[in-house]
Amino acid sequence: MNPLQTKTKHQVITIEDERIENIYNAIKYLEGINYNISKMHFKDVDRFLDEFNQIKSKYEKMKKDIEHYQKILDRQESIPDNYYEIEEKLKTYKKELQEKIGTDFEEIIKFLKGELNDFNVNEKTLKNFVIYLKPLIKEVLNL
Repeated sequence: MNPLQTKTKHQVITIEDERIENIYNAIKYLEGINYNISKMHFKDVDRFLDEFNQIKSKYEKMKKDIEHYQKILDRQESIPDNYYEIEEKLKTYKKELQEKIGTDFEEIIKFLKGELNDFNVNEKTLKNFVIYLKPLIKEVLNL
């Protein structure tokens, strides 16, 4: 038995209206961040919305990561709304921090954010991390 058969015509229309509204809102959001939607899968609504949710989640995570990296780098630059510009800025910050702290600095960040239960970095990276973040640590500790 088709699950839609148990619903009234009004309920089915309401469900379809919500899906159409969700698609419309997703497309507007993607346009707002200048995401190239031409490569997205539009044949299946659920697949499109899943893909949209993944993109939105990644976009929001990248913005937060940029904020964290700006604090580490002691920068106050504007964060672009454009998805691809954010992606590029994040790559630039990561490269800069890899050069200043060490190539595995992200493992320490993930540990501090609670994304990892433990971390394994070389001694030089850990030392550079503490030295580089000393002003920020002193500020947090009110020293």
